[in-house]
Amino acid sequence: MKLKPEDIKYFEELQRDYINSINYYNAIIETMEEWIPCINTNKHLLTNTSIPHSIWEVSAEKNKMIRYFIDYIFDYLIKEYGISNLRQDIQNQIVKQYLNDNNKNKYTHKNDDLTYQQIIEDVCQVLNIKDMNQASIDNLRDRIITAHKYSWNKNLFNISDKKIKLKEWAFRLAYSYWGESSLHEDTVEEYKDILSALSYIHNKSLDIPQQYAEWLTKISNWTKEIPLEYFYSIHKVKNIDYIGIESIKFFKNRNAEVKFIDEKSKNNMIKVLKGEF
Repeated sequence: MKLKPEDIKYFEELQRDYINSINYYNAIIETMEEWIPCINTNKHLLTNTSIPHSIWEVSAEKNKMIRYFIDYIFDYLIKEYGISNLRQDIQNQIVKQYLNDNNKNKYTHKNDDLTYQQIIEDVCQVLNIKDMNQASIDNLRDRIITAHKYSWNKNLFNISDKKIKLKEWAFRLAYSYWGESSLHEDTVEEYKDILSALSYIHNKSLDIPQQYAEWLTKISNWTKEIPLEYFYSIHKVKNIDYIGIESIKFFKNRNAEVKFIDEKSKNNMIKVLKGEF
């Protein structure tokens, strides 16, 4: 699988940190083992059972480091490539084969030299991924279809001239008791998927326009929540032709209305909401 330069930079840094951490734990274990003959002569304080137990504890920390290393790779693939079908049970299945069982005092482990390439290869094999970019699109399409299947089945979309209104549960709020709130993170992720798909229709890129990314950040910032009267108003983001959204309005009954600059933009949104992109 071909990785982008920024991916390689991240994974190489992560690989370096992993190697340094594993070498650190191995050095501690090696030093402990050198002290075993001396400690075996002790009768009262640090006895011959103490160091093996301490070595086992360090080995357990190594296991944690292996898990952290693999989890970082999983998180990156989920965040940067949208591989949402990398479920927890699949992650556990991949991780399990690389953990040391701590038996028979074999504290150095064949997977001390584990590489990020191997983990990515495992992910691709388990999920049958031949092209990570295509997997991003497939996962994006699956998420959107799943998110809006109920609304289509129940005819909750009201479609008219240059306008689409979702009549029920179009968004979620993170409530505040002081008349302020922010858009819930689940809704933010759903909207990001829609914007990514609109971008893909136009230029085969999943990148969200900066203006929309900034708007989503503003209305979903739980550390600086916004007044509800502002939230329940008409939101206009600087128009981007291929997004084609003139305005978005949220209603207190959880409806949302999107107006478009033209019919083509509205039809593109319908394609996205149906997963037909």
